[in-house]
Amino acid sequence: MKRFVSTLIILGFVFSLSACGLFPSTEDPTTSVAQTTLKQTTTTIATTTETKAPAILTAEEVLSELKDAGLPISNIVVYDEKTDPNKTLGRPGSYTSKANFSDPAHEDSDIDNPDNTIEVFVSEEDAKTRAEYVKSVTEGTFMAQYIYQVGVYVMRLDYDVLPSDAEKYEEALIVAVR
Repeated sequence: MKRFVSTLIILGFVFSLSACGLFPSTEDPTTSVAQTTLKQTTTTIATTTETKAPAILTAEEVLSELKDAGLPISNIVVYDEKTDPNKTLGRPGSYTSKANFSDPAHEDSDIDNPDNTIEVFVSEEDAKTRAEYVKSVTEGTFMAQYIYQVGVYVMRLDYDVLPSDAEKYEEALIVAVR
């Protein structure tokens, strides 16, 4: 009886070792534990690389990209929480960075406070809310603007910008932030 119990214990031990992968699989004698581990590691690395999110640009970085794309941007004013004219920079639901700029081809009403704006938000929903709000307030008034929302970015251009030039800004914004 002792011999039978000892044999069962040894067989159980051998089967448990083979189940843990310490012995090569009987189905494919060329597969080793190292090969299986390498395949799993490679898959994990590929998955991790594919899910990396793109960095969010600041308003100043967006303007730099637009300028590099050949748009005539000048007189850039970058705001912080103390200089923001709306006093909302950094507040919940509001933009995290903001910059105004001039386009020399179009007249600015106030050279110290350029008429065109880039605002960057934490979420697309916040950006969409802002774009819709500004549109509702300015539409049909002398303050009407071109308003483009791409992801977390909102670009507002003064009504003095020609429609064909506004399209160029929109196209360049899409390229810059994607």
